[in-house]
Amino acid sequence: MKNYLLLFLASAILLFSNIWGQPLYILDEAKNASCAREMLESENPIVPTFNYSLRTDKPPLHYYFMMLSYSMFGVNEFAARFFSSVFGVLSVLITYGFSRRYLSESAAVWAAVVLLSSLHYNLQFHFSVPDPYLIFFLTLAFFSFFAAVKESAPKFFYLFYAALAFGTLSKGPVAIALPGLILLIYLLLKKDLTLKRIFGMRLISGGLLFLLIAVPWYVMVGLATDFEWTNSFFLKHNVGRFTETMEGHGGIFLITPIFAFVGLLPFSIFLVQAIRKSWQARETDLLLFSLIISAVFIGFFSVSQTKLPNYIVPSYPFLAIILGNFLASLENGETAKSQKLGISYGAYLFLMLLVPAAAYFALPLEKALAGLQYLAAVFLLLPFGAAFACVFYLKKNPAMANRVMAGSFMLTTLLFFYVVFPRIYMENPVARSLPKMDTEQPIAYYKRLNPSFAFYLRKPIPKLETEKEVRDYLEEHPKAYIITSRRDFREISEVADFEILMERKDTFERPVTMVVTPKTPMCDN
Repeated sequence: MKNYLLLFLASAILLFSNIWGQPLYILDEAKNASCAREMLESENPIVPTFNYSLRTDKPPLHYYFMMLSYSMFGVNEFAARFFSSVFGVLSVLITYGFSRRYLSESAAVWAAVVLLSSLHYNLQFHFSVPDPYLIFFLTLAFFSFFAAVKESAPKFFYLFYAALAFGTLSKGPVAIALPGLILLIYLLLKKDLTLKRIFGMRLISGGLLFLLIAVPWYVMVGLATDFEWTNSFFLKHNVGRFTETMEGHGGIFLITPIFAFVGLLPFSIFLVQAIRKSWQARETDLLLFSLIISAVFIGFFSVSQTKLPNYIVPSYPFLAIILGNFLASLENGETAKSQKLGISYGAYLFLMLLVPAAAYFALPLEKALAGLQYLAAVFLLLPFGAAFACVFYLKKNPAMANRVMAGSFMLTTLLFFYVVFPRIYMENPVARSLPKMDTEQPIAYYKRLNPSFAFYLRKPIPKLETEKEVRDYLEEHPKAYIITSRRDFREISEVADFEILMERKDTFERPVTMVVTPKTPMCDN
């Protein structure tokens, strides 16, 4: 119970860190948060909309939790992200709980520490996106299935089916397809794919539970939109993402394992040794199960044409178990002599020396961030921590070295969310332009809209697609603002004598956002 309480406090401190102090600017965050606000405003829990038009990107579960949060806390950044952080805390706790049940107390604690030390894992649960919900429900589903098979406990099978259903309401068929493949491989390797096992899985009653939870909304949204939502979501956003590179997120197959390595720093430096140790101990069922889950997720998204770091995060709790088991063995002095740890610690020190230097030289690449190079100093904690870790390793104390690594990453994570992240994203064009605008005036956009405008303006922003539409709109609304991009503005620059209210590159994106308004009414031109 003491460790549960300590991990709960550590998880809450890290995963809730400054979720109220960072603007909703990142494209996916802004779209999801706006969609939930519009559904709450329209009192329509079935049809998702963004900028008051049908949005087909995602199923509704995260919208529902955000709507609940908006009802409790108001429509703001904290409310949009609140339940993402809640599910992050729950994910850490169930990883600890199941690892403790089937491995050891030490391995379970280290598995939780691996997750909490990962900046990428913390990032995922700071965003108002569906991934935190999917990660939690897939983690719960995998653990429930494992417990059901291990203990022949039907209650865990029902929890498994319910978790899969909620995962399907989080992000769609990915919550069924990959778990199905993983469970099949696990049962085959355990030589347990028998009729007795299949009939014992409560396929009929569990399947009915799954259908009762997952299917009704999909049917209702299909009927409500003449199946426009259904066709777009399943064909474009699921099949299309696997068969085609979407939104520029492609890359060679090796990029997915690289995502996993970088995302699980600092302890991914031991990933090779940890995987080897788990494979050697594969008679321990949870280690074998974790290896299969990790391999399937990384393998599947290595061959997918669309590659994003967040796609493999559902495997992080199981990679953390693999690493936690290895770190526990170091704690107990079991494997320290045979694992060539010096190479790992040396590589870690080298990588951490690069981080503040990379941040210092990378920030000026964004013109708006050129004056923020001092923020790179936050990352100096990492090479200092790495140096102390190496000292402890040389003193034959790898357990203390690992504690220092975890501590330096957790402190850096807190500084990142309280200092670096909000300061950088306050330089975004939306935050810079809104104070200069009279938001009571009509506002439209030409061809391209930064989604953050929709969240903060909280009203329909009409889309204009031709020069004539812009001219007609300004004749009707002579004091209107037009949001566009620098490239698209060239097409309408002669429509009126425009005042450029704001021209600023989107942070870490290619487009340059512009906000313009006529200097004089159209009728005077």
